[in-house]
Amino acid sequence: MTRTGPGRDLARGLSLAVGSAYWWPAVGGYLSVTDLFTGVRAWAALCGRPGFPRARLRLSLHRDTCHTVEWGPQPPEDDAACGQFYGYSTAAIQAFLLTRVRQ
Repeated sequence: MTRTGPGRDLARGLSLAVGSAYWWPAVGGYLSVTDLFTGVRAWAALCGRPGFPRARLRLSLHRDTCHTVEWGPQPPEDDAACGQFYGYSTAAIQAFLLTRVRQ
């Protein structure tokens, strides 16, 4: 299998490596994909690459939900901790939490 194609280019362009972010270092990440073919290609593009530990493909059990390619440890359940896990800034996390309280 070659390292070119839509799924691989998508994975390179849209995935954030562990330890990198604009405001805060990410611990893990995910990429939503619409179909199995793209998911397998994106997973293969990230496997073994620095910054994408434990890359794995999680298949959706429901037709109306995307499959995901994930990397890093399992994300925490708590919203604030989850925001830090994915590399969001403190300000972005606080703004998100405020919208959750207002709902």
